[in-house]
Amino acid sequence: VEFGAVDADMFWDDGNFNSSTDAYYYSGSSVINHGISIVGWDDNYSKSNFNTTPANDGAWIIKNSWGTSWGDSGYFYISYEDTKIASNCHVFKATWCRPP
Repeated sequence: VEFGAVDADMFWDDGNFNSSTDAYYYSGSSVINHGISIVGWDDNYSKSNFNTTPANDGAWIIKNSWGTSWGDSGYFYISYEDTKIASNCHVFKATWCRPP
């Protein structure tokens, strides 16, 4: 919240994406293969929005790199329970970028 988006890696497979709700959930052990930015969260995002239902509600809000014609204007949701979303994350604190 204080510093902006979180750079993160994930495993992407088209079969895990629900294009009608822009929701993604993966529960396997494949190697990460895609980079995204976590820009927010929704603790109440329904677990019923995913192709495979996780145990609980809640999702990260993701900015993807595939343009605004993909997903929800370039955004989608990943379940908190996705097994690869938190494998490799980075936050960059750039204090020199702050306005005066």
